[in-house]
Amino acid sequence: TRLMTGQNIIFGAYATGKAQELVKILNESTGETVVVSPEVEKRCGVYDYFGVKQDRAVIGSREAAEIMRDPFIYVVPFNHVNKYSEGWFAAQYKKVTLALATGWAARFQYQYKAFPLSDHADFSEILSYVEQSRAKRIVCHYAHADIMAKELRNRGYNAITDSEFKRLE
Repeated sequence: TRLMTGQNIIFGAYATGKAQELVKILNESTGETVVVSPEVEKRCGVYDYFGVKQDRAVIGSREAAEIMRDPFIYVVPFNHVNKYSEGWFAAQYKKVTLALATGWAARFQYQYKAFPLSDHADFSEILSYVEQSRAKRIVCHYAHADIMAKELRNRGYNAITDSEFKRLE
């Protein structure tokens, strides 16, 4: 683990959703406070508001500076972990290991250590959610929105794509 190697771990994760899940997982698995970027912190506040607590300190704060005296874990947006930032992180924090948290880790090879973590529902989970939510209107977004909207309409739901929704506004 990080504590055994003396390495500082810089984790890249999508700033919304995945980063908060990662912070919570790291809290529970290491028992430590995680340092987060301002972008990640902004979204963590929403989780706090809804009762999901995450033990974290935002970079630049006194608490984060204290944590960073010893080996630490730092969660940044996914795109901040790349070949350009690698040297900067090493210069700033000395012994670093860069890692990514992405559902694609199970499918693709990455330049850095990558851990499979997906916060997306699969098809049957989406259908279950739609059924349980009793939504009166559903707007499908992202990839394959047209296919999902069509399937939901075939099942009797009032579903449209986000592009159809934008035309109605």
